[in-house]
Amino acid sequence: MYIIFLIMVTASLVATAAYFSVVGVASIFAYNYVPAMIRVITTRSGKIKCCRLLYQYWRLMSDGFRASAEAASAPPVARRMLGMQEFAEMNDDKLLQVFVGMSQKNRKAHGRPAGAFVNPYKHQSLKGSDGKAYDVLFYLTRLPREGKRITESQLTPVILRDDKVLTIGRYP
Repeated sequence: MYIIFLIMVTASLVATAAYFSVVGVASIFAYNYVPAMIRVITTRSGKIKCCRLLYQYWRLMSDGFRASAEAASAPPVARRMLGMQEFAEMNDDKLLQVFVGMSQKNRKAHGRPAGAFVNPYKHQSLKGSDGKAYDVLFYLTRLPREGKRITESQLTPVILRDDKVLTIGRYP
């Protein structure tokens, strides 16, 4: 009975994913469902074929290829824990290059650190007492203690108004 239930749940998940994939692709192509369905079916079957071939010939692959494939498919949490210190240090270094009055365009030119983390870590849009809109971007610059969650005390806020840096803060 469990096997039948498992097959039914898996089939329903696959059907739901396929439906939304077709609808999403069809919306890009002016709701032409037939070409979208053909595209989705061919790409999905290609992915299944690749997975089957990788599984079949996994032991014949070189060690370098296997290591890179395993690293690429590692869960984001595992990647996150490995590079958190470097990510925080890189953010801290990059924030030293940000100055008051800097435009959003110039700030983006400094680049975003690559990796499993999202930059900014947190974003808030606020309306001040003067009626103007402010964006507060929080960047991870300090590490939390072992086993603890990231709190605002580990984040450095950058406050923007009219797409220009108004101030850069630091929590105690």
